[in-house]
Amino acid sequence: MNKAKIREYYHLAKPGMVYGNLLPALGGFVLGSKSGGFNLLLCVFTMISLGLVIASGCVFNNYLDRNIDRKMLRTRQRALPQKRVAGWEALTYAATLGIFGLFILVFFIDVLAAYVAAAGLFLYVVVYGIAKRHTHYSTLIGSLPGATPPVVGYLAATSHVDLGAGLLFLTMALWQMPHFYAIAIFRQKDYEAAKLPLMPIKKGIAVTKKHMVVFAAAFVLAAASLTATKYTGFVYLAVVVIFGGYWLNMAVQGLSLRDNVIWAKKMFGTSLIVLTVFSLALILNSILP
Repeated sequence: MNKAKIREYYHLAKPGMVYGNLLPALGGFVLGSKSGGFNLLLCVFTMISLGLVIASGCVFNNYLDRNIDRKMLRTRQRALPQKRVAGWEALTYAATLGIFGLFILVFFIDVLAAYVAAAGLFLYVVVYGIAKRHTHYSTLIGSLPGATPPVVGYLAATSHVDLGAGLLFLTMALWQMPHFYAIAIFRQKDYEAAKLPLMPIKKGIAVTKKHMVVFAAAFVLAAASLTATKYTGFVYLAVVVIFGGYWLNMAVQGLSLRDNVIWAKKMFGTSLIVLTVFSLALILNSILP
């Protein structure tokens, strides 16, 4: 296999999405390790195996969306729409990544964590893959598999489901709604060309903005509830409230702004900062009060 084909395979797995999901997964693992002690080797293998599962979902998604991607300016130059990678190659690659990642989780990490990772993969590839072609509720549906990485990390460290796992899932799911609605706004023309029924297209940008305010506020409350239930300390609480509150304020300001594209891009960029800070706060929580 030449270097050009290796690069195509690398980008099919959407490395940015993989790395972006592993940071909250690491936060979940460290949070789960607070009472029982941090196991570095277990953490490394958890991140590797989960990364393989997430990459598998990304490759499957690229394969299923190849015809949609041909219609959008942003994606039409990808490997599958341009047929630089054959469909059977992508499917084989995706299946190999997923099987290998789940194998490590089942036999070397934790079966319960493997179940959650497998459920996330199925929901993302199959359920969300179908939903986004037919309903504007697809973003809400897609938030469910997107919320599983920190839970997988947490379960890998604890081997049991408790309130902490549930709050991590809820917080991550709520964060995704303003994040992906922002993308839907500033890339609305692309999604219209692909005939995808996303919220800004079906219900309008004004309605979408109101939903973003509600979900951003709910995210702050869910993140803060980790402290209210004594899973995290007050330094964590201060950090997530400050950054989450700033994001919420930006969402509220957007209700009266006219330049939706610029505002949505700022909301998107800030959402990534908020997620990074939330994840780092979970990690630092193990050594801070």
